[in-house]
Amino acid sequence: MALRDKIILEEICDNDINGLFTCYSNHEATDILRESIKMKEEKTGVKYVAKIKDALDTVGFITLKRYNSTHSRAEIDF
Repeated sequence: MALRDKIILEEICDNDINGLFTCYSNHEATDILRESIKMKEEKTGVKYVAKIKDALDTVGFITLKRYNSTHSRAEIDF
């Protein structure tokens, strides 16, 4: 089974903070969550947490940013 088949993406929410702490420093994890909230409020992008499918362990995150609804496109950061 390929790695891509083992990872799931879910929109970041408050419940993901502990998983983010396992991958990043407290400051980085807090910033990721804060940025996610701001981007959602401003409708400029969305952050997704990457998890191992079976264990649901957090392994990172990706960001869809600079969302343009007129042209239905966004950039991906990971």
